[in-house]
Amino acid sequence: MSFFAKVFKHSPWRYIVAVLISIAVAVVVLIQRGFDRPEFYFDGLSAGGALTFFLGLLMLVQYLGAFDTFGYGFGRRNGKIDKDYFEYSQVKHEKRSKTPWTFCPFLTVGILFVVAGVICRFI
Repeated sequence: MSFFAKVFKHSPWRYIVAVLISIAVAVVVLIQRGFDRPEFYFDGLSAGGALTFFLGLLMLVQYLGAFDTFGYGFGRRNGKIDKDYFEYSQVKHEKRSKTPWTFCPFLTVGILFVVAGVICRFI
């Protein structure tokens, strides 16, 4: 799979969810601040884009395995996992390496909303 396909070729539902999250945050900010000044649109679009971007970064950290320790700990506590942590993390790493980068739509939409906010700021 090429780099372009890994980054941009995902289910349209992921892009739709990312856009809806950004729009919802932008509308909430605009309702609080008002719709009469262009600076408020900058605030709304930037806040929505930043939240979506940081959500994508959180998904990236999860994809890289930062939360495997918590999953292993809770699984051991509930008796669902009977192997050691090294084997558990290797299995998780192999599963993740076969899946596409599902965090990229959130990063892409977040950056686009922040750019749109900056453009609104200069208009």
